[in-house]
Amino acid sequence: MTTEPSDEPRSEEPSSEEPINVSCTSLTIGKSTMSRGGAKTGQARSAFPILENQRGLATSAQLKAVGWTGDAIRHARSRRIRQVLPGVFMHHLGPLDFDDRLVAAALWAGRFAVLTGSLALHHHGVKVDLGVGTFLVPSSCRARSAAGEFSVRTVRSAREIVVQSHRGCVAITDPARALCDAAAYDELRGSDLRAATIAVLQKGLTTPERLRAEVEQRRSPHLGEIHAGLESFDDGAWSLPEVELGTLVDACRDLPRYLMNVRLSVLDRESDQEIRIGTPDGYFPDAGVVVQVHSRTYHSGVDDQGHDLWSKTVEADATYLEHDVPLVAVTPTSIRKRPEKILDRLKAVVHHHLGRDVSRLIIRDAEGQLIDMEESGSGGQSGSVDHPASNEQRAAGE
Repeated sequence: MTTEPSDEPRSEEPSSEEPINVSCTSLTIGKSTMSRGGAKTGQARSAFPILENQRGLATSAQLKAVGWTGDAIRHARSRRIRQVLPGVFMHHLGPLDFDDRLVAAALWAGRFAVLTGSLALHHHGVKVDLGVGTFLVPSSCRARSAAGEFSVRTVRSAREIVVQSHRGCVAITDPARALCDAAAYDELRGSDLRAATIAVLQKGLTTPERLRAEVEQRRSPHLGEIHAGLESFDDGAWSLPEVELGTLVDACRDLPRYLMNVRLSVLDRESDQEIRIGTPDGYFPDAGVVVQVHSRTYHSGVDDQGHDLWSKTVEADATYLEHDVPLVAVTPTSIRKRPEKILDRLKAVVHHHLGRDVSRLIIRDAEGQLIDMEESGSGGQSGSVDHPASNEQRAAGE
C-alpha cells in the first residue's frame, strides 16, 4: 500500500511529542546554571539543557520543562540561541553540520517519526543529492511541513514503520523503503533514482527480492526507474555508467559479445590453484579485453579502512596488464558526451586482439560458477551474466 502525504491541512507548529528518557547536563548562559539532572540553581530559564543524543538542540517544550518562559525564549532568540526550525533551538549561533540538522529535523517531527527518503539513503551510505527531510509517522499523527534553515516534512503511513537503525536520537527506516519513498515523494527521479537503486543493491544494503516486495506494495507512478535499476542489476551492472556503457556496446554491431562483472583468473600450474586477476566492469571474451569505468564518485577519497581509492584503482588496473590482459579505461563523462570516441577506441583494441588464444583465462560468473564460453557460443551480443554478486564478491571487485 502506497503512503502518500495526507490531504489534511499542514501545520507549521512544532510537534507536541517530545523524546522521553533523556538525561540532562547543564550549559550556563548568562549568570545562571542548571545542575546535572535538571535541578534549578538560580534562574532556570537562563540554563539551556544539554540533552543526551540531541547535539545541543532542544525543543521549546523541553526548554519550558526546565524553567524557560516564552518571553525568555523570544528574548534569547538570535542573541544567545538560534531557532533552527519552528520550535527547535540550538544553544549557539554558529553553523550546523549534517548531524545537527538531522537531529533538529527529528526533534521537530516528533518522537514517533522515522527518517526515510534521500536523507535515509545518505545515512546508509548511498551518494544522493540531499533534499527535503522526510519522516514517516503513524496514521494517527498529522502530516505537517516546516521550513527554517532547511525544509522538513512528515507523511502519514498506514503500514507498520520499520526502524532499521539509529543515528543518535534519529530513527531511520530500511534502505528498500527509503528508496521507494524517495521516488514516491519526488525526491529522486530519472537517472539519479536508477543509479541509487543499483547502488543500494550493489552495496548489499537490500536484496532484489526485498526491493521488489517493497515496490509491489506501491501504487505510485514514479517507480519505473527502480524497475529499470533492478533489471540492470540482474544483468550484471553495478553502477549506472556500466549500464550506459553496456547499452552503447550492445547497440554496436561491430563489437563481439560483452559480459559485465565476471570474475577473471588464471591457473597456477605449480599449486594447481586459481590466481584471481579481478572483476572488470566489462569483458570481451572473444578478444580477452577488459573495460574499466573509472568514476570520481567511486574511485576517489578513502574507503572504510582508510585506503586511498584511486591508488587501489591504479594497482588493480596494473594487475590485468601483468597477466597480459589488455585494458581500456573509460569515464562516465566520456560515455555520455563522447560515445562515438569510446566505441572507436573499443573497436580498435578489441579487433586487434580478436582470435588470440585466451584459453588460459578462467571466467566465472558473480556466484563463482564457471562459464563455458564454448557452450555459450562464440559470436553475437551475449548481454551479461544473470547472477548478481554476493556482498563479499562485490567488495572484492570494486
